[in-house]
Parts: sequence; structure tokens; C-alpha cells
Amino acid sequence: MRAGFRDSPKWGMLFWEGDQMVSWQRNDGIKSSVVGLLSSGISGYAFNHSDIGGYCTVNLPIVKYNRSEELLLRWMELNSFTIVFRTHEVSKIPALDIPFLS
Repeated sequence: MRAGFRDSPKWGMLFWEGDQMVSWQRNDGIKSSVVGLLSSGISGYAFNHSDIGGYCTVNLPIVKYNRSEELLLRWMELNSFTIVFRTHEVSKIPALDIPFLS
């Protein structure tokens, strides 16, 4: 589940944070994942996880978000403390991102 209400932990087995950007951003990247995991745990959502490495790649002329090897490794370290170790082999633009298996 990635949506819910106050009693969702009673009904849902596992919660997912959604599709983060493949970035270091605090509002929609790995830093937002740390905040989401900690605050959801404190709120009673004990079984929560994020996509390792993020998911949303952007390749526009002004804005570019591509997954680096360091970002992927740091996200793996972060999710080693969660209940699920789920990766996205590639994002929406595979040629631009470091794959999980390289």
C-alpha cells in the first residue's frame, strides 16, 4: 500500500513510499525517503520501504536527474534497514541510469 489512514497498519501488511526521483533531494529523493521511513515508523507504520535507487529519471534540457553509482549504493545501505530490499533494475530511461546489476 502507498496510501492509507490512521488505522491502515491494522489492515495493510506493507507500505511503500512511492516513486522518488533518482536524486539526493530532500523533497523528493533519497533524503525524503529517510524522513518518510523515520516518520512513518514513529507513526506506527513499522513495515515500510522505498524503491532502492529511486525511480523517476528526468532528462530535460534544463533539469536532469540520473542515478549515479554512489546514489544507488547509498540507497542500498539505507534500505538494508527496512523490511523489504526492493530494487528497480532500471528507471524510466534505462540508458541514463546506473543499473542495479552492472
